Formats: sequence, structure tokens, C-alpha cells
Amino acid sequence: MDKNEILLTKPATSQLDKTLVASEFPYGPKDPMYLNTGSCGRKPASVIAALEDGWSKLNQNPTLTTFFETELREDARSLAAEMFGVERDLLMLTESTTEGLQLMMHAYLLKEGDELVITDHEHGCLNTIARYLEETRGIVVRKHKVQPELGSHHHCQGVATLVSAKTKLVAVSEIDCFTGWRPNLDALIAEMHLAGLPLLVDGAHSPGQGPVDVSRFDTWVSSAHKWLGSPNGIGFAYFNRKVLERLSPVWVGHKYFETRAASPSAVYAFECRGTEDMVKFLGLTAALKLQKQLGERQIAERQLELMLFARKRLAETVRPNFLLPEPKDMPAEELTALLAFDFEPSRLLVDDLVQALWERDKIWIQPDYLLPTPGHGVRISCHYSLSEDDIERFVQALSKLIKK
Repeated sequence: MDKNEILLTKPATSQLDKTLVASEFPYGPKDPMYLNTGSCGRKPASVIAALEDGWSKLNQNPTLTTFFETELREDARSLAAEMFGVERDLLMLTESTTEGLQLMMHAYLLKEGDELVITDHEHGCLNTIARYLEETRGIVVRKHKVQPELGSHHHCQGVATLVSAKTKLVAVSEIDCFTGWRPNLDALIAEMHLAGLPLLVDGAHSPGQGPVDVSRFDTWVSSAHKWLGSPNGIGFAYFNRKVLERLSPVWVGHKYFETRAASPSAVYAFECRGTEDMVKFLGLTAALKLQKQLGERQIAERQLELMLFARKRLAETVRPNFLLPEPKDMPAEELTALLAFDFEPSRLLVDDLVQALWERDKIWIQPDYLLPTPGHGVRISCHYSLSEDDIERFVQALSKLIKK
């Protein structure tokens, strides 16, 4: 029996501190159930408390806190850089994953005929920026078709074969937001290094799903408001020094020139956007500390347990079409806490599963946006704040909407 088969059959044994988890996410069996952390995560109690304290502090002297207490941002940056294994001066605190994508794509895709290589499973924000650059600059977008059943080697080779002499940038997801697949990108990283091309990695779903070695990438952009449970409006962008030299700001704010002249890295100048909510960085610091306290590996193991339990119960109860192969047929490191599946339309007793589950059972899920009719498919996020009882409640509610 291999590692994945053991995970599928053993009882929950993760070492996560359940008492601490319960105090951070207090809710009862009749409260609304949230299964969409992959879009926007619920905030732990310690994060909410940090925000409340921060707003009280700010209100004593808003000018001082907003413009002069730079340690609020820098403490958060240091913790994040330590977690991701990168130099703090190369880690930008953005407002979203989209902001990091903007910086790279606007800097590397400059003129008509410049080519961008991506996949057909990239998030809508990347596709929107690409479309804008197609319409305004005449860039060319080439897409690789994602096929998880063919494995990581095929995935990497498929992306690499689209590269041409006109390619200026290659962008892929670290974790596929539609299927939850985390392909091994080592072969693609090596290929792009040989080609001398930057690889832009969308890691929006990575923080909070186990340890992340960001330093192996040229560029990595991500979000803090999903699995980490940080306040909304915070993201990360890591640029190695070679890439950083190529970047130009998409916007400039007050103190941009002074900051650029005085700082050891351009990331600080890029962060000059104008008046900013500094309190959110206290929330980010609290979220990062909670991750460290609970243990990144322990969190990932617990979330994987929940995903495998959910898949097993769904297979037994409603027999959906899962978007990834059987877990036993995949490397364990390619599995995440995202679980996506759909149904044949003829089996649905409602027009929209998302709407029906919320209206009938107060259970919130993510629709499958790969489908022509998104409400016919489901993506759930098996966050560590949930339990097997929560998953069972979801499965039983879903079973009432599906023909046997």
C-alpha cells in the first residue's frame, strides 16, 4: 500500500492543535458553512483581534500610524520572507496577486508580436491583463491545454514547446485554481533557465497549503487573503534581482523618488501607492504567526486528510466526475486541499448547485468556471478550520440535489 492509499484509509491522525483551531474559528453546527477558502478565506479570531486593536491604535494618531510607523509593514514583510525562504528586500507586499502580475506583464510584454505563453487554466485576472495587452499592444498569447491525467512531465513539456524566438514571458500556476493540481514545475524551471526566459509563477493558492520554497522561482506572485486568512487587500510578489532590474512601476505615488533613492531594493518604491491602510499589516502579522504556531506541515497534512475524506464520501454517496485522477495514482506532493468535481446535467435536480446549497442549507461553495454552466460543477476548499462532520453535512446536503 503506497502513501496515498494509506492517507485514504487511515483515521484522522494529524498533529494539529484542535483546541487552538477551535478558538480561532468558533462556530456551531447550525452556523453557515464556508467551503470557499480558495476564493477568500475566513479570518481567524487572532487576526480580527489584531485589526480591532490596530484601528484603536490608528485612531489615537492617524497621521503617525499611517505615515511614520513603518515597522507595521516591515514586521509583516520579515515574517513572510522567512516563511517563503527569500530575502526580505526582494519581497514586495502588494494589494493582490493581480498587482504582481501587472508589474511583470507590463514590463516584459511591450510591443506588437511579443509572445506570452500560458495555460488554459490560468485565473481570470491573468487572462484579463493578457487580453488588455493584446488589444492595446498587439501581444500574442499562446496557451497550453492542461491535462492533469498526463502528469507533470507532459505539463512542463507542453508549455515549453510553445516557446518561440518571440516569447518574452512564460506564466503558469503553482496550484491550478480550477482543479487543485500542484504540478511539479522543476522541469519547466530548468527549461526556462536554459532559454534565458523569465518564468512568472502564480502562487495564489500556495501560502497556507504547506511550506513554500519561493526562492527557486524567478518571479512568484500570491495572495494572503485565501488560505492564510489574512485581511483582504494584501498579496506578495517576489522578484529575483535580475528580474527586478527590468521592472518599471505601473503607477507611482508620493515619495516614490525619495524611496527609490534611499532603499536597497526597488520593491519599496513600487509600494508607494499613496495613503494606505497600515492596520491590515497587523492582521497579516497575526495570520503569519498563527501559521507558524500551528505548523505549516501540520496544517497541510490536516487539510489533505479532509480533502481525501471528502473525496471518499462524495464517491460513495453522489459519484461525481472528479477533475483530478484518483489520489493513489498521483504523487502525494501534487495533491492539495482543493477538490473539484462536476455532474452530468441530467443528474441535477436544480439548475444551480451553488445557489441551491446556500439557499437551502447555508453552505457556500465555488462553482466550476471551466464549465459552460458553472453551477453544474463544484470546487470546495478543505481548510483546516473544518471537520469531518462539516464535510459530511455538505455531502448529505449535496446528495439531496443529485439523482442517484
